[in-house]
Amino acid sequence: MPYTISGEWVRVFLPKKKCQGKGREARLLEVVTATSWVEARCAHFTRYGGCVWKHVEYREQLKAKEAHVRDS
Repeated sequence: MPYTISGEWVRVFLPKKKCQGKGREARLLEVVTATSWVEARCAHFTRYGGCVWKHVEYREQLKAKEAHVRDS
């Protein structure tokens, strides 16, 4: 889910309606418990969609992206 990091506890909104027959897409409401490597560095974080990794330290970004590619 954009704007979240593995290991965080989050609260989401899960709509009843499916998205284009693929399932449901949750929307982040709040991060309840953040991970230890979160850095909120962008004033526009979560508003425009271009900052989904800006709150994650670079080394952790690489680990998460690598794991995502491996899982794919």
